[in-house]
Amino acid sequence: MGELMVRISLISIIGTIVLILGGCNVLDVFSETEDNILGDVKESSWALETNSQSSKNNLSQVPNLMILAEPFTPTRVLYLTYEGKRSAQVYQAFLGEGILAETVRVKATRPSDILELPNMKTHALSWIKLSGKTINWGKKRYYSSKFSPVYYRAAKVGSKESVCIFFNMPYDISRRDHFDRPKEAILGYFCLKSGGVDLIKVKSIFDGFSFSGKSAKSSVGQLFLEAKAINKQATTYYSKKVTYNTTNNTGLRNFPLNLNTRIDITDSVLKAD
Repeated sequence: MGELMVRISLISIIGTIVLILGGCNVLDVFSETEDNILGDVKESSWALETNSQSSKNNLSQVPNLMILAEPFTPTRVLYLTYEGKRSAQVYQAFLGEGILAETVRVKATRPSDILELPNMKTHALSWIKLSGKTINWGKKRYYSSKFSPVYYRAAKVGSKESVCIFFNMPYDISRRDHFDRPKEAILGYFCLKSGGVDLIKVKSIFDGFSFSGKSAKSSVGQLFLEAKAINKQATTYYSKKVTYNTTNNTGLRNFPLNLNTRIDITDSVLKAD
């Protein structure tokens, strides 16, 4: 009888611990397995689409950020737009066979505001698809792509069959800010199967970014670009091959992002710290 009471007490204690952990969302955060994150992209519920829009008929009404490169050819885009008092933001998820990307475009709408971009490693934990997975980081890198300069960092994620590239891409640097912070930027990551992922392929994907085929660099800068630097194939491909779906459930835990900060235009560059 005494042994039975001990077992009952232990079961009760374990149940209480599970209940407490569940209430604190500790179990939820680490509920995903270490499987390849590309393996269940189509079935995942991290971003549920709502109204389907065929890109063939509504391309002018959907976000104009496109990614197209030989190793990265999406067939579906989920998106959500946000218009706030201080910023305009667009979330996009790019889906396809063996690929995944999530991006957020942020634009500071007030003349006195700029964006303070987050630490890449810290911000990586905000993507729901990566919750609870082991991330083994590579070195920090920089590349001046045909689309825009980009800061990026590669990582092996989960089962290590997936390689993800995390990036911050500022493309409208404020002329009024002493620290060269941007008024517009794209944050995100893209993942590929690990086989054959190298710097050449990664750079080609960044070169494959476009705003409906156009670079984010200034119009003056485009005068010095070769014709092939403008991705003329992007609009054609997206209009024929890609389906757009709006979503109310983004894959970013803290969307919309709070990155706005005021420019301190009173400081002098000669002022001592």
